[in-house]
Amino acid sequence: MVINPCEWKLHAAGVLIAAGTDFGGGSLRANHLAWEVQTLVATGLPPADALAAATVNGGRLLGEPDAGVLRPGGPADFALVHGDPLSDPAALWRVWRTTW
Repeated sequence: MVINPCEWKLHAAGVLIAAGTDFGGGSLRANHLAWEVQTLVATGLPPADALAAATVNGGRLLGEPDAGVLRPGGPADFALVHGDPLSDPAALWRVWRTTW
């Protein structure tokens, strides 16, 4: 994956960056978002912004305000991982439990 430095300039200007794929589930690429977050961080995006790209930003861009947000009474699709993805993005590869 090659990141154009202009993308981070756009991010700094307030443009939302979203991660994701239309590849579909049930494949060997099931951890694709973990790879994307790790790659975004490796290319200079702050970890919190890379996690937002894989969660809440996609929903914002698609007009789905509940997507990627945990709150009382809201949808509760989430994954628990071993570690802190804000300090170690590779923790996203170590999924402990998911709920859907």
